[in-house]
Amino acid sequence: MAAKALKKANGREIVFLPYNPGGHWVLVVFDLVHMHFYWLDSLHCEPTEELKLFFESCLIFYKRMQGSRTFSPKWHYIKGPRQPFGSLQCGYYVMKFMTDLMEESLLSIEAKVHYFK
Repeated sequence: MAAKALKKANGREIVFLPYNPGGHWVLVVFDLVHMHFYWLDSLHCEPTEELKLFFESCLIFYKRMQGSRTFSPKWHYIKGPRQPFGSLQCGYYVMKFMTDLMEESLLSIEAKVHYFK
């Protein structure tokens, strides 16, 4: 799924990837220009090492297919609004994160994520 999203990027700078690692939705944002990942989780959990390796491998493969120089991606864990304990509203928070990040198109992704901190 991540590889398909990157393949369709067609020169875009940012790719949003809603992802469900098992019973809970999170948002992974790929900054294809700066090789950064932004992990937005309404439960404030961090990705497992296996999951990080998977996403990093997809991004490095994408950059190599473009003939671009690759280096280790940097991870940012964004602690935005937290969903209430026991609720099943994670999908709502993923959509809210995406909507908020798409607003103010003149701001960089780095400037936008500071809104969540």
